[in-house]
Amino acid sequence: MEMRVFKCKMCGGNISVTSVQSYCSCDFCGTNMTIPKAVDDRILNLFNRANDYRMQNEFDKALATYEGILDEDNTNAEAHWGCVLSKYGIEYVEDPKTRKRIPTCHRVQSSSILSDLDYKKALEFSDDGAKTLYEKEAAEIWEIQKRILEVANKEEAYDIFICYKETDENGKRTMDSVLAQDIYFQLQNEGYKVFFSRITLEDKLGQEYEPYIFAALNSAKIMLVVGTKPEYFNAVWVKNEWSRFLNIVKNDRGKLIIPCYRDMDAYSLPDELSLFQSQDMGRIGFIQDLLRGIGKVITKGNPSEKKEHVPDRELLCERESTHKRETIPELMTIEDVFTIAGRGTVVTGFVKSGTISVGETVIVNNRTFTVAGLEQFHKLINIASEGMAIGMLIKDATKHDVMVGDSVYKKIANHGAAFHVPTTPDEIAKELLNAGYQNRRLDAIKIMRERTGLGLKEAKDVIDRNFPGANNTNYSVPSVPSSPSTPTPAKSGCYVATAVYGSYDCPEVWALRRYRDYFLAKTWYGRAFIKVYYAISPTLVKWFGHTMWFKNMWKSKLDRIVENLRSDGIEDTPYQDKNW
Repeated sequence: MEMRVFKCKMCGGNISVTSVQSYCSCDFCGTNMTIPKAVDDRILNLFNRANDYRMQNEFDKALATYEGILDEDNTNAEAHWGCVLSKYGIEYVEDPKTRKRIPTCHRVQSSSILSDLDYKKALEFSDDGAKTLYEKEAAEIWEIQKRILEVANKEEAYDIFICYKETDENGKRTMDSVLAQDIYFQLQNEGYKVFFSRITLEDKLGQEYEPYIFAALNSAKIMLVVGTKPEYFNAVWVKNEWSRFLNIVKNDRGKLIIPCYRDMDAYSLPDELSLFQSQDMGRIGFIQDLLRGIGKVITKGNPSEKKEHVPDRELLCERESTHKRETIPELMTIEDVFTIAGRGTVVTGFVKSGTISVGETVIVNNRTFTVAGLEQFHKLINIASEGMAIGMLIKDATKHDVMVGDSVYKKIANHGAAFHVPTTPDEIAKELLNAGYQNRRLDAIKIMRERTGLGLKEAKDVIDRNFPGANNTNYSVPSVPSSPSTPTPAKSGCYVATAVYGSYDCPEVWALRRYRDYFLAKTWYGRAFIKVYYAISPTLVKWFGHTMWFKNMWKSKLDRIVENLRSDGIEDTPYQDKNW
């Protein structure tokens, strides 16, 4: 019978097992545990890798690895159980009294582990022996959950949670900790209740941290993520905190994350944080700007209470037949407002319901505005849908017209038609496809599962059915029709502007395409430039188009060109390539 080597998920020791076993006992720590049954060497290596991530407390990476296994086989009980351990941040530590390995919970949740979907799947696909062990471990974890929640429920609410890296690889205090402490005292003096682990947890033991962290994460209205190096923003415990808060933000639009950086570029922030309005701590007036922004969200002296701002939800919707008042769904709540010189006002937030596209009309404070652009994670998109964190450029609006806390509504364009929110899996998949998720397959699958409650395999099947070529990450753009007098681009060419702005159909690229068709193509030297560009740019983008340095290098240059074109009267509205 074939023997395999599996890493103990309690202590990390090597265990030799047969291909038919579903549970065993570790020779090193003596713990009885479940193991993956009848898997090949590649899958076994993935289990060992995920187990290693989890033992290093890199729970997000562990979860992604387990989900990758389920992507191939949704009936793998041990992979479902691995997802449970990762979601609840389970680490097994040695009890000094009994010398046995016992679970600790670093990512407690309000919902019981016993109701978790992956836990139920693990029970469904396991044999009797493994099922008994799963039930025993889950019962132990649920008891830990209840104790943590009991302590957390007694904690006072916090206004602000400061997330930062305390020590470096040599065990010395980081500059991040010093800066975070300065911010902490400033906020304390302003009357805010602030969670700052260096002080807040100084009288707590390490194993007792989780109840207080959980309580602070769930009560705080704002998280400040403080860092001076990209790797510190991605440090294990730092990322554990801000990623947990991000998951809370998805269900509570009244919460806000503010990344605060120094001695680094804002483009080096993690992608998940890059959409939020960040603050440069090295800028003169930083703390005043930060306090002013916090003051718009939180009422001092009353923790976790957002300033009252009651929007008019009974908006007047224009109809040709009748002029009656009608309540329409809220599109998003504004979390931040800033101005782009020469472009307009940008508002940020999470889309709560429905979709919004470039060119459509929105209503804020009973005034109508046109959506001139949409952006997600520094990438221009044409349509945004429910659950997406976006920046929305609105024409003819100033900071006096919109403010943090205002509600944004989508104007009903089709008089008499009901407001339609996609609900079926195929409708949602097509919505994600239009929103640019075809090259982000795993994100699309995750959103599909959250929106529909489908299992991993079912969600994957829907995405694969609706997303042709979903794994192709190259930038492809339509070819330009040719004529005897003009160059013929490659049929699936990759171009610098598309790589930089993320889409062939966005305002900047529309302006550049107009300039190409109506100006460059009119002269012999312009046509020569086009020919050279189409000969060189596909190779450049193929090699470097996915790198941040390449995009940053070209973006400033292209932005200046586009701004000059706009000044010369070249429009940046939707454009169909000219048929020369």
